[in-house]
Amino acid sequence: MGWDLLERLHAEAATSGIPAPIVSTLPHLIERAQGQGARFGGDAYFAQPVDLDTTLDQIAGSIEPA
Repeated sequence: MGWDLLERLHAEAATSGIPAPIVSTLPHLIERAQGQGARFGGDAYFAQPVDLDTTLDQIAGSIEPA
């Protein structure tokens, strides 16, 4: 369900610019998302457990205007 949502968000002009971090406890899902970044549109990838400071830095970097 999450993958479908990401595809739909990034396919629509009105929502394509919304940052979408991908978080999972399963490393193979993170690898899958990274390998298909254009399809899923992930802006940051996190494998749990996450380091809070690193996670917040990455999220902040993905939402700052270019």
